[in-house]
Amino acid sequence: SLAPVVSYAFSDDDAAATPCNVALRHGRHFICNELPADTSGNGCLTLLRQHGVGSCAVFPLCAAGAVTGVFAFCAGEPKFFSIAEVALLTELADDISFALEAAQMDDQRRAAEDALRHAQQRLLEAQRIAQVGDWNYEISSGHITLSEQAARNLGREPGATFCTRSEFLQHFRADDARQLHDALAGAISAAQAFELELQTAHDDAAALTLAVRGQALCGPDGTVAHLYGSLQDITARVRADREHDQ
Repeated sequence: SLAPVVSYAFSDDDAAATPCNVALRHGRHFICNELPADTSGNGCLTLLRQHGVGSCAVFPLCAAGAVTGVFAFCAGEPKFFSIAEVALLTELADDISFALEAAQMDDQRRAAEDALRHAQQRLLEAQRIAQVGDWNYEISSGHITLSEQAARNLGREPGATFCTRSEFLQHFRADDARQLHDALAGAISAAQAFELELQTAHDDAAALTLAVRGQALCGPDGTVAHLYGSLQDITARVRADREHDQ
C-alpha cells in the first residue's frame, strides 16, 4: 500500500544520497526498496521511516534540459517497486516532463506573441507620428502591401492596405507615376535602390509630397523576389523650403 503524504523541506545539509537530492541534483532516479534501519544523519529518510514508509522511488522531472522538479512515490512495505513498475514510472515521469516542457514552450510562445503585438503597436504609433509608412511589393503576385500610415499617406480608405502595382501608381500624378514606374522596373531588373520625391494625385490644395524609397530583396536564385521601402509625407518640409527660398 502507498504511504500517506509526507512534507519535508530539503536543505544543503541533507546527505548526498537523499532520494530527492539524487533526482534534483544529478538528474537520475533513486529507488530505495528497503529503507536502512539506521537513518540517523539523514533527515529525509528518518521522516519517511517515522511515517511508516518501507520503500520509495523518486524520478526527476525535466524541461528544456534542466531538472525542474521530482515525481516521488512512497510505499508502506519494503521491496514494493519491481523492475516493471520502475520502467512504467520512468515512462510516466518522462510523459510529465514532456507536458511540462510543452507548457513552458507554450508560455514562451504566448509571451513572444504579446511582445510582438506590443512592438507592432509601438511601430504603428511611431509611423503615425513621423508620417512615414512602409510598403512591400511581391513580384510573383504583383501585389503591394501597405502599412496603415503608408495607405493614409496615399489617401486610401482606412484598412485599404492591399493594392496592385497599377493601383499603386495611380495614387501619383502622371509624370511622377512614370518616374516611379521606371524606378520599380530598374529595381526589379538590376536590384537598384531608389529615392524619389513625388506628388500624390489630389487637388492642388490636398496634394502631398512623398519621399518614396525602395530597394530590392533577392530570392535564393539571385533574382529579385520583393521590393520594399517607405512612403514619408514631407509636404510641410518642402513647403517650408519653398517659402524660405522666396
